[in-house]
Amino acid sequence: EQEYTARLAAGTYAKGDALTVNASGQMAAAGLDAVVVAYYDGEGATLTAGDRDDIVIAPRNRTAPA
Repeated sequence: EQEYTARLAAGTYAKGDALTVNASGQMAAAGLDAVVVAYYDGEGATLTAGDRDDIVIAPRNRTAPA
């Protein structure tokens, strides 16, 4: 398991949430049909843009379920 800290977009995250990379280069919640590159691995938090928290790299890129 590849665990890192990364900058996240503003939002509320729960452990296991699928993440993608937004236009600002930050991790963000993966919307429908977004490519999932990582999962949120923090304890759950409401973050402001640029806050750092734990992520786990997805085993392979996939599309978020519709």
